[in-house]
Amino acid sequence: MNSSKTRGWLFIALSIIALAAARPGITFKTFWAVGGTIHEQITRRSLSALGFAEPAIYRIDQGNESQDHLGSNNLGAPTHHFDDELIDASRDYMRTVFKDVVDTAPDIVPKSNSKADRKAAERKRRFIWREWGRMLHPIQDFYSHSNYLELMLARPNTDRNAIPPINWGNRPARLQTGYFVVRENLNRSLAARKAVVDLVKKSLAGQEPEE
Repeated sequence: MNSSKTRGWLFIALSIIALAAARPGITFKTFWAVGGTIHEQITRRSLSALGFAEPAIYRIDQGNESQDHLGSNNLGAPTHHFDDELIDASRDYMRTVFKDVVDTAPDIVPKSNSKADRKAAERKRRFIWREWGRMLHPIQDFYSHSNYLELMLARPNTDRNAIPPINWGNRPARLQTGYFVVRENLNRSLAARKAVVDLVKKSLAGQEPEE
């Protein structure tokens, strides 16, 4: 990754740490008509607490919500939700979105103080916000659409309030993903938050997501 892209990415990574609200459930929902706007609640509450302005929160949530639009290709794409056991393919999808963010990041600074350049930079900034929402969605869904928490809690002396983000290089042997009924009232949003913080720290070190 070259230095200009890394600088642009650092600007974005320092600006976005999401997923702080803790809430159990069967799976995270996007629309109130099918179970509530949990995706939005998780993102909005955490970003508001961190001082994000409403325009940024709105755009990030739009990108997140776009993955669950009824009738869209996104909703039916297992890789956008860590479904159908397509774990590695889902990670590749996240890397693709990450690349879009990195490639666009240098353009969020106006090339001049002209009105046209300022508007162009603002469009790029809005695009990045939406892309971040797209990448946050599968991160959230992994902890909602998998049995990872159940497997971790089956290990001796595991604290349900301190479950670490998944180590992709040493994933549990019986890990499964897909829409399934949760057997325990688990704090899935907390696990998702930890995973995002871990992703941001890696990004600050110049690593791709989920390395």
